This record gives sequence, C-alpha cells and structure tokens, in this order.
Amino acid sequence: MTTIAEMDPGPAILAPADRLAIAELIARYAWASDERDAEALGNCFEEDGALEVQDAGGKPPTAVQGRAQIVTWVRARHAAEFARGDIRRHISSALAIDAEAEDRAIARSYVHVLVADGTGLRVAAFGTCIDQVARRGGAWRIVRRRVKIDARA
Repeated sequence: MTTIAEMDPGPAILAPADRLAIAELIARYAWASDERDAEALGNCFEEDGALEVQDAGGKPPTAVQGRAQIVTWVRARHAAEFARGDIRRHISSALAIDAEAEDRAIARSYVHVLVADGTGLRVAAFGTCIDQVARRGGAWRIVRRRVKIDARA
C-alpha cells in the first residue's frame, strides 16, 4: 500500500499543460480499452513500455513488455468479453500526478469497470493504477503501468 508520505510530489513541478496531457493520456487508455481499439491502447505506451496486471484473488501478476506485445495481450484478454457483446466502461477517478522531473511523472488513479451484459449493469471490478509516464518527442506516454484489481464481481 502506498502511504501519503510516498505520494509527496517533491520539488519537481509540471506545467498545467503537462498535467492536462497526462490526464488525457489516462483517459485515452480507458477509451481505447472500451472501444476495443488495441492499437490505440498500445499507442498510449512507449515502444518499450510495460504493463503489469495483478488480478484479485492472489493470482500471480501478468507482465507484458513492449508495445506490440501489449497490443497482442489486450486483444487476447478482451476477446471473450467482447465476443459476448458486453459493453464495458473504465472509469478513472482520483487522479493524482506527482512530478519526478519536468519530463517524468507518476500518475495514480482508481479504476472502476462497469459492464452491461444483457442482464443489467454492474460493477465488474475496481482497483488502482500507477503509471510511470514520460514526455519524449513532445508527447506523454506510459513507460510502465501497474494495475492492481482489488475485487471483481
């Protein structure tokens, strides 16, 4: 568990435009997932980016390295859900952005996944996301995303 002291943003400062760009990056990730656009989701990551997902229930985490591998993994993970015709919405909230330098930051957020599957609307899962992000070539991208699913329906 991250303590408040560990969340201290320290002396680095990000411009408001950079904070907005990071928030939009987190939103683009959610939109890409919900729209089943694995390529757009992959483009949220650096070419050598990493994704780690710790699912609820004590299962070992899944770690995927590299944009191409992330795209492949996302397609496989969501194939069964989307084949059923589920409509999913990832809702990010409580976004906190801590600057590490003018071109690096840590973005922390909660994620709630809603699903409509023909039987009604329910919360499918909720958890936390910790994103290491960097600005390279003028664009902010995810260097490493750690998702911890706290519970599933």
